[in-house]
Amino acid sequence: MFVPCVIEQLIDEGRLNLEATGRELLGDAVVAGIPNADRATVRQLLDHTSGVPSWEFDSQWIRHGRGCQIRLIA
Repeated sequence: MFVPCVIEQLIDEGRLNLEATGRELLGDAVVAGIPNADRATVRQLLDHTSGVPSWEFDSQWIRHGRGCQIRLIA
């Protein structure tokens, strides 16, 4: 809920537009190789209709993106 709240604040301040695309906000280099990221709008990202695939269950991201998980033994 934090991210949508901050996005709403940025919109209220006139610093962000819901119809802005990933390419407009981040540039070609950042969105290259991510399907639909170049044309997906902020609105579509927020309501999960952008067509940008989720990385949440990607095995490479789980292994490398989340970082090392430490198991504490009590």
